[in-house]
Amino acid sequence: MLFREQKFYVLYDGHDHKDGVFTTYRDTDEEPGIYPYIRNYGEAVHKSFLTLEAAQNHHREAKETGVIGLLKRDAEVDDVYIVTKGIEPGVYTRRGLMMKNGLGYRGGEVQFSSGKASDARRVFSQWEAAGHVRQLSIHRPFAQ
Repeated sequence: MLFREQKFYVLYDGHDHKDGVFTTYRDTDEEPGIYPYIRNYGEAVHKSFLTLEAAQNHHREAKETGVIGLLKRDAEVDDVYIVTKGIEPGVYTRRGLMMKNGLGYRGGEVQFSSGKASDARRVFSQWEAAGHVRQLSIHRPFAQ
């Protein structure tokens, strides 16, 4: 018999714009799982973690910095996300990639716009030249 590691899940945005920390993937008699909130929802943003503490810290930081609030709006095809404070600042046209690559599934500073990515890149370059962009370490401590 194979032993499966316990995983904990952060839902940044799911069906009905639900977010939260889950201790199971599928529903159990004791508690709901993350699966119903991500099933058949292509814009769902979620991530698994090895500890409950890591999941809670990532969720809390994303919520406190307004990232989860930004994700709660309905996605449109011309959405552009400009990460000005994160592990990889830049312009992202997919919110999942913005969370994974731009923020490392953590909080940060993100500006939202609709339009062309090329226009957003020009704005980002101006902000970067003016010193308004900051790269953060993925290993930085969480604020308590």
